[in-house]
Amino acid sequence: MSSKRDYYEILELKKSATHEEIKKAYRELALRHHPDRVAPEKKKEAEEWFKEMSEAYAVLSDPKKRALYDQYGHSGIDQKYAYEDVFKGTDFTGVFEGMGDFGLGGSFFENLFGDLGADMFRSRRRGRQPGASSARGRDIELAVAVTLEEARLGAEKAIGLPRYDTCAACGGSGTRQDAVKTTCPDCGGQGKVRTTRQLSVTIPPGVDDGSRLRVKGEGEAGPRGRGDLFVVVEMRSHGLFERDGSDLFAEISVSPAEAVLGAEKRVPTLEGSVVMRIPPGTQSGTVFRLKGKGMPKLRESGTGDELVKLSVSIPTRLSPRQRELFEELARLEGELPAP
Repeated sequence: MSSKRDYYEILELKKSATHEEIKKAYRELALRHHPDRVAPEKKKEAEEWFKEMSEAYAVLSDPKKRALYDQYGHSGIDQKYAYEDVFKGTDFTGVFEGMGDFGLGGSFFENLFGDLGADMFRSRRRGRQPGASSARGRDIELAVAVTLEEARLGAEKAIGLPRYDTCAACGGSGTRQDAVKTTCPDCGGQGKVRTTRQLSVTIPPGVDDGSRLRVKGEGEAGPRGRGDLFVVVEMRSHGLFERDGSDLFAEISVSPAEAVLGAEKRVPTLEGSVVMRIPPGTQSGTVFRLKGKGMPKLRESGTGDELVKLSVSIPTRLSPRQRELFEELARLEGELPAP
């Protein structure tokens, strides 16, 4: 483009826009103008528009760069930063957190940036000029659901990994050489085809929600080898336990008599139930610790604990005899007058 447009104009914002408003505007525009969501004849235009608004977001989402831009305009940015530094430290992934895939398949961020965006941002962070060929293929991020039991013991998860591979028919050139040079019908001249790779991923004991596991060489194909696959763990909720790091939390109910007189109660753990002794006079809300009954620690030795909260269950319906006994107790405590 011959001259740069105003960054606020590009993102359709006022100069007083907050950080959240900038993020929201970029997210909506990026979805609307993604090159894969427009007609083929408009793809080149969409790519240029996509690069322009991504640069605007990289500047306006950074307080220091935004202050320079507000004071000096484009000249302040051009003088202060090299072209690749504009994108340095910019968190594009967080812009789309929690938005799902919008029907594009795979993660929204993966589809949004594709070969155009993700490689563009990587190349600038590594100091390569735009348009230079990647040393290896693009990395892929894939979410995998894991149960608490699987996270405790470790597991092997079979997954289907959608990715682009080099077209076998044309070797990635996009053309076939028969009598004349023609566009490869298998890949439509792109040099890549969409495939689904079936593989098994090892889930180590102790993973937690958001843990990222790297599987080398299972990303997309590139000129000098494949990128990597990053498996992001999504923990499924559990009916009995809540988790905080390596510790587990559970809650059990006891009757007033058990709390007053003491009791032995069976308590669930991930290894099966165990007997826990409740001392006489235990108050509702007391928390007991079962050592070593929690989750393995992912990057260190040892295991967390299970914390069991006691809840005294108050009966809502009493038999005549139960009411008589509670009334007698209340009189002994001076809470009821003598009959």
